[in-house]
Amino acid sequence: MKKGEILGLIPDQALLAKPPAFLRDWQTLDAEEKQLFERSMMVNAGMLEAMDHHIGRLIAHLKSLNKFDNTVFIITSDNGGSSTTL
Repeated sequence: MKKGEILGLIPDQALLAKPPAFLRDWQTLDAEEKQLFERSMMVNAGMLEAMDHHIGRLIAHLKSLNKFDNTVFIITSDNGGSSTTL
């Protein structure tokens, strides 16, 4: 793997896709808009933190019962802090 590659999946020289036309550049937002988007991402981050904590508890419990190796986890999610939800 070359330096800069991500798990060997994304080459170092890969170009980023252009963002969708409806997205606005962060620098063009006023203070109130930035605060709204920051708050939305804080809520999303809090949700992910809680999920991580409780999934960890579930894993520990399954391991204590020797059931972990026979368990499949399927985790689904919505679009979280997507700008389309605001």
